[in-house]
Amino acid sequence: MKTRPVFGVLSMKISPLFLAVLAMSALLHAADNTAEKNPLAGVSPQNLYGVIEIGGSGVKPMLFEKKGGKVLFLKNYEVTEADAFSWTASSSGLVAETVQDVVQKMETDAKVPDDHFDIVGSSGVPSDVRPTLTDSIMQKLHLKVSYITIEQESQLVFRNIVPADQVGDVVVLDIGSGNSKGSYADVRADGLRLASFGIPFGTKTFAQKIDDERHDGAFAITAESLREQFIQPAIRDDVAIAPGMQHRPRIYLVGGIAWSMALVTHPFEMKQTLIKLTPHEIDSFLDKAISSPREALQPDLAQAPHQPTENVAAARSKATGAIAKIGDVFTDNQLVAGAILLKSYLAEMGYHGRDVYFYTQALYAWPQQYIIDATADQGSK
Repeated sequence: MKTRPVFGVLSMKISPLFLAVLAMSALLHAADNTAEKNPLAGVSPQNLYGVIEIGGSGVKPMLFEKKGGKVLFLKNYEVTEADAFSWTASSSGLVAETVQDVVQKMETDAKVPDDHFDIVGSSGVPSDVRPTLTDSIMQKLHLKVSYITIEQESQLVFRNIVPADQVGDVVVLDIGSGNSKGSYADVRADGLRLASFGIPFGTKTFAQKIDDERHDGAFAITAESLREQFIQPAIRDDVAIAPGMQHRPRIYLVGGIAWSMALVTHPFEMKQTLIKLTPHEIDSFLDKAISSPREALQPDLAQAPHQPTENVAAARSKATGAIAKIGDVFTDNQLVAGAILLKSYLAEMGYHGRDVYFYTQALYAWPQQYIIDATADQGSK
């Protein structure tokens, strides 16, 4: 049996200054990304920052505004899914062309200055692809490519979405496409420290691992075998080195499989920042996603939306369209793999009796916090 790479706990002492920054950044998640038809109206290009995230889900371009002491999300550009690249060294040229195209679009569309671009590879980019990818991008754009670790990514998400008055109460669990990870604040005598945990399997990479191992066998049988061999022991290692993940009263879920679960179980509430999920809702969705993923994506939408003034027919149509997108993002097998990962983590975390929420505004959380940190001492350029 092969051994897995082990990610240890990364601790970071939190100073009073950091807490002040955390309090400020926690306010940012409430911004409505669709409030203005033209989010660029009246915004000085010198205050614009483009972030191109290269991650397990593909190339995700986004635009932020530095406004005083805040960094506001303005708009996202079309995402190029990872399936278009296959994440091999030979696909690096295609990724570089995609990045070049979106940088040029941002320069034309928003007049973003040349030195206000950050091209960042997330922790989901395979390490063996990174050298070729970096070379390909630098040849086309002459822009530096940075990569963040699984610990850095999980801590950026935590700092961006958890309010300052709840830092000791929340553990964030992120089941991503390329890996699974999380963070929580550990209260110690010398202050707060962020502890991180994670495994190198996410919704799509675990599904690929299952396909690689099963040969002509059934996906479900191989998935259960790998869960017992790799996933459960790896998560138990996480618990051993980061025991605080079992004791925080609130669990914030982020990532694609959690988004799918929240959308299916609360299809009319996705405009809220936090969606509370009951143990019954979690168990029902995950069990169904593992045994019959297509059936899991067919909720009963007969119940009217909670907002009585909303057009019921329009709300149902919108919810139906949103749920259909899940099938565009994930294959059946990827839904199974993601559900196994989320169920395994939650089981080891002992989620029954704790408040579990899906955080709807986390899609751009770590890139936003990345810009907050990068520009913290620069003011508005």
